[in-house]
Amino acid sequence: MSAVIEFYLPADPYGELSNFAPFPILLGGKRWPTSEHDFQAQ
Repeated sequence: MSAVIEFYLPADPYGELSNFAPFPILLGGKRWPTSEHDFQAQ
């Protein structure tokens, strides 16, 4: 059985994988402050 990595808040362990982590992403030539911003815009 494999271990499950749970994350939600950026301050939690593995928080850098959270969709709320403050790392910008570039998709389709547009810069989004977080992946959550892109998700909500869709």
